[in-house]
Amino acid sequence: MLKQELATAYDHNLESCYRNIDDCNFGFIDTSNLKRFLVKCCIYASDALLIAIIRRMDLDADARLSKREFFDGVQPLENFTKGSLTEMKKTAKKKSNTGSARNNRASTTGKRPMTAAVH
Repeated sequence: MLKQELATAYDHNLESCYRNIDDCNFGFIDTSNLKRFLVKCCIYASDALLIAIIRRMDLDADARLSKREFFDGVQPLENFTKGSLTEMKKTAKKKSNTGSARNNRASTTGKRPMTAAVH
């Protein structure tokens, strides 16, 4: 839902975001750029996490993000409005509550609770 929240923010601008991360104006984002940006935001990511973030969006496997790869990785697949985002959050909350109730029942019956897959 983070992509959707960014897309519906009034001050969201992919171009300025990209320029902020590509602080040396190399025309790409690598782990060094990303690390400096995150430190400015008081986020201290490990090298493994920085590599994982880059790999997640790096389509041509060159260990850096072009502007297009960054834009495609950050933008949601669909257009969202504030209303649709609110509905998504409500649905997610209902699913979360249903999962909690199911896990509570499982613990009282002696069965192991189901775990969600991480993507």
